[in-house]
Amino acid sequence: MEHRWGSRKEISLPVELQRPGFAPVRARIEDLSLSGAKLRLSAPLPALARWDVRIGEHVVPAWIVRRTANGIGVEWCEFSPTVVATILRASTGMRRRPLSGPIERSTERAGCSNSDHAARGSAGM
Repeated sequence: MEHRWGSRKEISLPVELQRPGFAPVRARIEDLSLSGAKLRLSAPLPALARWDVRIGEHVVPAWIVRRTANGIGVEWCEFSPTVVATILRASTGMRRRPLSGPIERSTERAGCSNSDHAARGSAGM
């Protein structure tokens, strides 16, 4: 059973996974949603590890939530990161709707703060 917060969009987009103390890992996004992505890569990475996904000049913090034979599934630490929402809008031709009020977002979601890499060390490795 699928438990997704957003619909997926098939896409082919090169990205780089980064984590302090590790060499960058090149990958390709195969499908993208506001809540996460499926990435194809050749290097095996452990599930439940926190990595940054570099999309162009943007860095999106994420958790590896599943592994497959040829890649991983990640969940963004922040629902609907700006760069992801922009890519999805551009790929579907959607226009931004005016907001009816302010939206508050937290990047301090369970284990997704900027200091998480150092605090967890090699957790999930």
